[in-house]
Amino acid sequence: MTGSGPLFTLEEEVKLVEHIKLMADFGYGFTITEVVSKASDCAVFLKKRTRDKPLTVKWFKGLRSRWPKLRVIKPRGLAKCRAEATNEQAVDSYFQI
Repeated sequence: MTGSGPLFTLEEEVKLVEHIKLMADFGYGFTITEVVSKASDCAVFLKKRTRDKPLTVKWFKGLRSRWPKLRVIKPRGLAKCRAEATNEQAVDSYFQI
């Protein structure tokens, strides 16, 4: 037995997956709960769901089946040496391109 099709269009899912990957590239990997929450917010914004009907982990499993290369990992804390090396001069220097 098959369920209904995906909630989001392919274009909408591409944007969501690209956002998840971009944030991971920036060093912030979303948890499954965060992905589900952000997708629920997006569904409400697009009027595909109401606030009282959020998406679930089951929806996330469907997303993963369509995007098998999507990885969701638990974010790690900043290492002490990296935190100590982060100062205004280092950040300014990084963004001077």
